[in-house]
Amino acid sequence: MLRYTGRVAEAEAASRRALAIDEQALGAEHPRVATDLVTLAGLMLITKRNSEAEAMDKRALAIREKTFGPTSGAVAISLNNLSNVYQDTRDFAKAEPLLRRALAINEQLSGEDASKTGRNLQNLGVC
Repeated sequence: MLRYTGRVAEAEAASRRALAIDEQALGAEHPRVATDLVTLAGLMLITKRNSEAEAMDKRALAIREKTFGPTSGAVAISLNNLSNVYQDTRDFAKAEPLLRRALAINEQLSGEDASKTGRNLQNLGVC
C-alpha cells in the first residue's frame, strides 16, 4: 500500500523490517525471506538503485532454486524479476537468457497457451 500511494521511503523501511524479522525467525534461506527480498528489490528498482535490486533478486533466486528446484514457477518469477533489473540498465545480453529460461520453465509447467507463457513471450519480445 505504501508503495502504491507514493510513500516509497516508508515502504522500504517496512520491507527492510519484515526482511529482518523473517531472517531472524525463519532463517536466511527460508522462502518467505525470498519473497521479502523480491518486494524490497522492486522498491530498489523503482528508486533506481539497480545494484541493490540486482543483489536482492539474485539472492531470492538462489533461495528459490535451492528450496523449490531449478524449474519451479517461483524460480521463473525470480528470473523475470532479475531480467527487469538488467533491462532497466539496458544490459540486454544478461536479461535475454534469464527470460528464455523463465519462458522454458513456464512452457514446461503450463504449456504454450498459458498466460504466464504469453507474458514471458511479451517480455522477451520487449527485450
